[in-house]
Amino acid sequence: MSEFATGPDTRDNLAFYWIGGIALAAIYWVCEASIDTLFIENTSFAMRLLPSDLNELWMRSFSSVLLIGVALSAHGTVAGNRLIERIKMDAERDSQEARSRTISGTLERCSLCTKVRTQGSEWQDLRQLITTQTSIELKHRICQKCDSDIFSQ
Repeated sequence: MSEFATGPDTRDNLAFYWIGGIALAAIYWVCEASIDTLFIENTSFAMRLLPSDLNELWMRSFSSVLLIGVALSAHGTVAGNRLIERIKMDAERDSQEARSRTISGTLERCSLCTKVRTQGSEWQDLRQLITTQTSIELKHRICQKCDSDIFSQ
């Protein structure tokens, strides 16, 4: 998971979202002062940029902190989506590997020693082929018919 936070992509860099949030808050602060100056109070822009009214200062500060929080939340969303994408890709790769390790098709088997022909003209023991090419574990048992045939005598 640490590779998401330190990746080369700027969307994964937390500092990018901090700077973006602070820039957004600064733009908001300047726009709010401009609107205040033009439409609400007939004072200078400098006076409205740092208002003396504590309620106005509190409202702008609170709004700025919320904008920074929204930017940081965007980082969490992007990082979470990338993590989900990576998990899906890993799961897909694992399922493809599992499918590729499944034996299918026709096997040529020697009638005398039960070895099977693999790639080319190589012959391999059937048990060895199954255990190396799949995740199947072979165990020895006696079926009911053989059991009754052998032990009924």
